[in-house]
Amino acid sequence: MKQTLVRLISYRPSMPFFAMLGLITLQVSEDIVLLSIGRFVSLPLIAMYGLGLAVSWVLMGLVINRLLRRLGIMPPHA
Repeated sequence: MKQTLVRLISYRPSMPFFAMLGLITLQVSEDIVLLSIGRFVSLPLIAMYGLGLAVSWVLMGLVINRLLRRLGIMPPHA
């Protein structure tokens, strides 16, 4: 148990707090969207899997796009 705790603490400086919070927020929002769709729309398992991939792709694309624009790597209207 102590080794696990030491490993978890050693990862702390590798990722800034706001980046970790952003990733957690993104994951929670994906889960909420998929659970909401699954509750109100009865879809086959393969369709839900595809929908989950699409939602993840769109949300991560938005995050990466915003990050690249903020870093100045991508022009503002590309």
